[in-house]
Amino acid sequence: MKTATLVVAVLAFLAVSSVQADAIAVLNPGFTTPSYTGLNQDWDIQPDNWTYSRGAINGNYADFITRGGIGGYGSGQMALMQVWNAYSQFSQNLAASATAGATYTLSCKAGMWANNDSAPGADPANIYTFTVLAGTTPVLTLTGDVTTLSETGVVGGTWTQGGSALSLTSAAVPGSLAGQPLSIVLRVEGASAMIGVDDVALTMTPEPATMALLAFGGISLLRRRK
Repeated sequence: MKTATLVVAVLAFLAVSSVQADAIAVLNPGFTTPSYTGLNQDWDIQPDNWTYSRGAINGNYADFITRGGIGGYGSGQMALMQVWNAYSQFSQNLAASATAGATYTLSCKAGMWANNDSAPGADPANIYTFTVLAGTTPVLTLTGDVTTLSETGVVGGTWTQGGSALSLTSAAVPGSLAGQPLSIVLRVEGASAMIGVDDVALTMTPEPATMALLAFGGISLLRRRK
């Protein structure tokens, strides 16, 4: 009986410990297409696989820019959102649906544009909000003050796609959201803000395997018989 209990316990441990995060495909995560190599910037150009929208009220504006390397500073591309008393956002519908009990981790690089009008911490009204949705329900929301992010763009005379590495893991998805289509929304809003975004990624970690639950149940049954 002890041997059987030990075997079941080992199987349960292996089932739980073998659970790993699976990458969910995000298309054009680095905003590298279309390519604008050799160009300083292109305003209001929609990157492949992303839908862009903006607010424009009473002359206020929000713009999208795919920023490539600036002559002499290096090369690379990222997305840049600029707002003035408005909002700017990218969104992408993913070819995946929510799984009950799973957790999701959203990660990306985001930085305050080097020539942003606001000094660090000066305007907390400038907010970035990066959300993963299951249908219309937020699964996780990564948010903060734009001016607390590290700078990106031409920093100290050098082109950088650095910024701050951001990451957030959701709580377990409730069963009511199972099967709902997943999407990502990257949004910035405020009085005067410019934010660069790059390297968007999403992973899913499933709940412990059913085998582990059955194994723990088996342990309980064995103990009762004993």
